[in-house]
Amino acid sequence: MASYDRSDSFIRSGISAVWNSQKEIRRMSEIKAFFIRLVILLIFLWLLFGVFFGITPMRGNDMFPRISAGDLLLYYRLEKNFNSGDVLVFRKQGKISTGRVVAHGGDSVEITGDGELKVNGSIVIETNVFYKTYPYDKKKVNYPLSLKKDEVFLLCDYREGGRDSRYFGAVSKKEIKGKETAPAGEQTLVTYQTAENSEYGEIVLSINR
Repeated sequence: MASYDRSDSFIRSGISAVWNSQKEIRRMSEIKAFFIRLVILLIFLWLLFGVFFGITPMRGNDMFPRISAGDLLLYYRLEKNFNSGDVLVFRKQGKISTGRVVAHGGDSVEITGDGELKVNGSIVIETNVFYKTYPYDKKKVNYPLSLKKDEVFLLCDYREGGRDSRYFGAVSKKEIKGKETAPAGEQTLVTYQTAENSEYGEIVLSINR
């Protein structure tokens, strides 16, 4: 009887050891699977926000009223073709800034003392910008300014003091971090007027964002 009890105890000990071993293996497998999922998630986040997209806070009211200070901007890094009205995030003179495209490579830009923005000699009217566009110190930017092939001219929506191309000139595509993906308020209508229409004295070309 004693021998039977010892055998039974030995068997139970063996079963318990096997069970504990399997339990430990399952636990280690779960830990390993957790870290694999964590690494995959980190790689996904790095690709998402390090390669494809970026996030930056709006540091001032340069794009007021559509974008306010403190708002988070989501921008797409891989966009290389920009249209009039696009909002871009860029780095200029060591600072991250935001501005709206008003002219491209090959265009000639002029900002008059009367607060008029001209592209290729034509007046530009932006229906959703509520401030006149006055030049800054003429020593910083000389007008008319001819843009190179890989340059854009950017203006802030808040034209009274906004830090934009009136301050530092054209922005090269190498300095652009990306194009804003979330809507920056309503569509912006950019109208170019030229004195070539015989009936009205002007031709109007509208570009909607």
